[in-house]
Order: sequence, then structure tokens, then C-alpha cells
Amino acid sequence: MIALTLVCSVVIAFTWIPALAENFLKVKVKKTKQNRGIIYRYGQLIAWITKKRRRSVGIITLFFAVFISSFLLVTKIPMTVMPDIFNRYAEVMIELEPGVAPEQRKEIALEVHEQLQNITDVAYDLVIDNDDMLITLINMTPEDEQTMEQVKVNEEIMRSLRQLEKDYPIVNVLSSTEGTFGLPVQLTISGESLAGLVEVSKQVTAELQNINGIRSVVSDANHFSEELLVQWNEVNLQKDHISKTDVQQQMTFLFQHVPVGSLVKDGLAKPINLKANQAITKQSTLLDYEINTAIGPKKLANYISLMPVTTPTTIERQDGERYVRVMADIEDRDLGAVNRDVQALLKNMEVEDGYTVSLAGELEAQQDAFIDLLVIFAVSLFLVFLVMAVQFNSIKHPIIILSVIPITITGVIVGLFITQKELNILSGIGVIMLIGIVLNNGILLIDRVKQLRAQGMHTNEAIVLAGKDRIRPIFMTTLTTVGGMIPLAFATGASSGYQSPLAVVIISGLLFSTCITLVLIPAIYLLFEHMESGLKKIFTRKKEKKELPQEDIA
Repeated sequence: MIALTLVCSVVIAFTWIPALAENFLKVKVKKTKQNRGIIYRYGQLIAWITKKRRRSVGIITLFFAVFISSFLLVTKIPMTVMPDIFNRYAEVMIELEPGVAPEQRKEIALEVHEQLQNITDVAYDLVIDNDDMLITLINMTPEDEQTMEQVKVNEEIMRSLRQLEKDYPIVNVLSSTEGTFGLPVQLTISGESLAGLVEVSKQVTAELQNINGIRSVVSDANHFSEELLVQWNEVNLQKDHISKTDVQQQMTFLFQHVPVGSLVKDGLAKPINLKANQAITKQSTLLDYEINTAIGPKKLANYISLMPVTTPTTIERQDGERYVRVMADIEDRDLGAVNRDVQALLKNMEVEDGYTVSLAGELEAQQDAFIDLLVIFAVSLFLVFLVMAVQFNSIKHPIIILSVIPITITGVIVGLFITQKELNILSGIGVIMLIGIVLNNGILLIDRVKQLRAQGMHTNEAIVLAGKDRIRPIFMTTLTTVGGMIPLAFATGASSGYQSPLAVVIISGLLFSTCITLVLIPAIYLLFEHMESGLKKIFTRKKEKKELPQEDIA
């Protein structure tokens, strides 16, 4: 859509705008007055820079130092993968232990409702019973009535509901920020031995709990269930001429409802099921149950014994290797800050041989997303460089223009730091959009310098005059773009989480780069000219030395 809009604007600029200008634009000749405004002072600044080489080198060094030092602010900027898609609304899933009775699920649901109603900014909630989980839909008070920001309300909701884990059979409380339920911090522990995975997960869990902002650390390795393992008495089975299959079929009937038909009453069909008349609730009852054999009824205890065992509720494998997950929630810190601490933890953690701990979940998604954005950013720079190299028929000029990009990144970092907007995928897209916008200013300036030098003007004079000629259109294009982005930067509502960070990136990057471009590009242009003239002198001297012996022979 953006590319199509730009193409249409170019077509209009070359067709419709000239026609309107010819008919409606009138130029009045004014008497020239001595200008002591911004343009005049800017020309004096550029003239001062061009007089001595060390001044241009000093300007470049200063801006390079600003660029490097700006990365110290990155750790102070909130980071996440995607902004919260909900506006004054939240969804929470409460995972229950298997086999919770309906009456107890109802009791938990009522307690959840009571906890939520104690939170000031919660308007009303709906708790849906979905077997082994409770899904809670929460609507908050409107923005004009809010007492807390949505992030704080979400944290208060999670904190209140997790208090129920002490008194009720609740496995976990999961929130949803991107339409799916889950915990933002997830680590995958891979290995073959289940006992080893349990030990490593305990070590990882203990280390995670020491990280600031980590809450509610849980592990799949802690999910075990008690089961009874059937052991067969082979001697009695052979003695009484009964097979394991016969015993198993009669045991299975004790726990099954077998459909045998249906009964139609008042036009409604009701199923008829056949089940045992004896409820099995104890081990002794099962072992005392009599089954039919060839020699008459016999107790099950003659053929089986029950041994209690502990088994994991789930066994998950990836690429044939068993793994468990350690998960945690975040409170009072952003995902980026926690991600840095978790990565430092993994780097310094020592685990047993044969076991690996790696990022998963939102931490892995954040890392992959930023790597993809860096690749796209590099490809965009390369494509822009090719276009400018063809346009200017030179490699030097595109490199000079691209030198604005680091300063643009500095402006983006400063803008996000001041506004405390999130650095996420939308912000990254804004940075990529900035490439084409900020380079236009450099193209305007360098193109004018080339025109003046083609007319025979000296390099220093051409740079000064080009800056004075282009400062007005550069500021006009910048301010019109910034003006169009200001409503998005201050947007509220459901889409503000997407629009605001993107607009802040474009505004801050564009303003900062525009102001710096008018000073940095002339300094870099002069540096390249000095380097080019120096190289020419070196090669000229070498050529003269090679030609000297031939002149002597002549």
C-alpha cells in the first residue's frame, strides 16, 4: 500500500502539479534584503566547517560518539514482541488439576468473580467453565474513568487470581495479550533421562526465581500422577487355565458403561447403558472382586497385584529427544529487560552433560523477530544503495547519504526513551520506513552540490550554497511528515498500542536526522573530497617516479 501510494504521488508530482503551478502559481519579485535569519546563520556554520579539515573531522567524531553513547539508553526502553491487542479488556485462563468435581469448579469460579470485583478498574467479568479450565473474560472501566493503566490492571488481576493457588486445586493462571494463552518466559530443557530433566528443571526454576520481575515459576517436570501398575501372577493363570485377555476384559467391564440400546419416551430417545452393580473405589474392593473362570468364580487377587507408581502426566519430545518446559510470568518489568537477564543466566549456568537449556515462547519469538527485522533492514539499505548508485553514477555519493542512518537510529532511541513507548515489531517497521524518508534529505543536498560543482563552483562554496538552497525544502518535507504523524503518536483506543510506537519512531528519527543531516553530510562530503585528493596525489607521485627513467634514457 505504501509503495503504491508513493508511485501515485510521483505520477501526480510530474503531471498534475506542474499544470496547476503554471496556471495558479504567481511569483512576485521582492527587493533583496540582508538576511540574518536561520538560513544566513546556517550558511555561516557550514562555511566555518569548510575552512579547516579538522573541523569536519571533529563534527564526524562528535556525531559518532553520540551514536555509540545512545545505545546506553536501549536498556531503559520497554521491549516486547507485539503490543497488547486488547483495549480495557483482558482474558485469563485458570488451569485446574485433573478430576476436579463440578461443585468445586463452581466454588472456584465464584471465588474468581469475588477476587476480580475487588479490583477497582474491573467493571464486570464472565467466568466460563470448560472442563479442566476456567476461562475468564474481563471488561475494565472506560478510559475516562480509569484509575490505573491497563498494564497495572492486568498485573493486579494476575496477582489476585494467583493467590487462589494456595487454597484451590489450580495448576496455573495464564493471561492472553496476543489472542493466545501462555506465559511470556519459557525455557526448554532437553535430555533423555526423566530423572535428569527433573533435576535440571529444579536448578533452572531456582535460578529464575532470583531474577527481578519473574513471578509464578512452574515446570512441566513437576506434573506427576499416581497410578497403579498391574502385575500378573503367571503361576495361578496357568494353573486355572485363564488368559490375561480374559482377566483384562472382565476388569475393564467394571469401569465402563456399555451402550445396549435406547428408550423412547415422550418423543425423546434416552440411551440405555449397562454397567457393573458394584462401584470400585478401593484397591481392596477391586482385588476381592470375583471373575468367572473355567473352574468357577475366583477373586482377582489370585491373578493380579497392584503396585503404586509415579508417572509424568505428559511426555513431550522434539526431534526424538525428550524435553520439559520451565515457564514464568513477568511483573513490573518489560519482556526485553527480563530477556537480557535470562540470557545472561543461561550463559553462566552449568548443567550436566547431555542436557541443554534454550529459550522458547515469547523470549524466543522476540529474539527471532528482531533478527528478522535486522535482515530486512540490511536488505533495504542494500537496495537503496543500488538505486542511488545508478542515479548518481557513483559509489561515493550513496555512501555519504547513507551515513545519515546511524544518526537516525540515535533519534529513534532517544524518542522511545523520552516517551517510554515500546520497542516492538511495529517500532522496527517504523525504522525500516524511515530509511526511504530520511535519505530524501541527503539526496536533495548532494544532488544540488553536484549541480553547482558541474557549473565550475569550488567544493567549499558549492556545499555552502547547496545547504542554503535546500534547507527550506528539507524542513518543509520533514515538518509535513511529522505533522501527519502527530495524531498517531497521541492516539488512544484499541489501536494506540500499534500506532503510537510507530509514529514516535518516525517523528523522532526524522526530526533528529534532519537537523543533523544539514551539518553531518557536508562534513562527510568534505572528508571524502580530502581523501580523494590525497589518493590522487599519491598515485600521481608513483606515476611520475615510473616515468623518470624513460625521460633520462631519451
